[in-house]
Amino acid sequence: CRYIVQKEQKGPAHAVSLAAPYIKQGDDLLIVFNDTIFVADLADIARLCCDCDGLIYSKEVEDYQRFGVNIIKDGFIVGMVEKPDTPVSRLAQVGLYYLKDGKRFMCCLDDAIRAGEMVKGEYYLPSVFMRMIGEGVKLRAPEIDEWLDCGKPETLLETNKYLLVGRHHVHGEIFNTVLIEPVHIEKGAVVRDSVLGPNVSVASGTVIERSIIRDSIINNNNIIRNMVLKDTILGDAVHLVDSFRKMNIGDHSLIEMQ
Repeated sequence: CRYIVQKEQKGPAHAVSLAAPYIKQGDDLLIVFNDTIFVADLADIARLCCDCDGLIYSKEVEDYQRFGVNIIKDGFIVGMVEKPDTPVSRLAQVGLYYLKDGKRFMCCLDDAIRAGEMVKGEYYLPSVFMRMIGEGVKLRAPEIDEWLDCGKPETLLETNKYLLVGRHHVHGEIFNTVLIEPVHIEKGAVVRDSVLGPNVSVASGTVIERSIIRDSIINNNNIIRNMVLKDTILGDAVHLVDSFRKMNIGDHSLIEMQ
């Protein structure tokens, strides 16, 4: 196993290019982006790739503007557009790629970077694949079984919800607390006098007291007291403390608290 640091933020294609010295002649190549979770049978690659040179796994989406999309003709990719402004296609690349000839891909990637083929200041893979298609390489775009995107807060929360289905786990310390399944609480977390769930993940080192939390991700070493949270993502070492309010409200009132 080898870990390479991308010291300059020049886009995903630039990040992949850093692995070039380790790709040898005859190597095939599997590229998986780190901000996506997918459900697919990789053992099926040989069958899917029997009449082509590579696979760009894809999924039909509504928010096509966020992704590189494929344009298909007769079952093969004939065009790609990175983050299009208009719906030229809704078949988004999910961040999972397979190339039979890894060395050839790396050579095309190097050519694209040398040519300065950037989009909004970054290097992306579609321009590399289009170079390969122009050279006669055939690429297919099989639809993936399930794609769990983690690229935005709302999609990260949806992915958390999906992953918690059937996985109610409590490894931390719970005192006088109501849990509405599913909830995942790591060892080392402490929850007191609270209501958690559904769809809440709590990481180690976090202390939650006198709070109500649902549909949220709470990372490591947080302190949460006297809070009501929904659709919330907290990073590490956050202190979130409120106090109870005193309110005198007359008859027939409508109070909306955001």
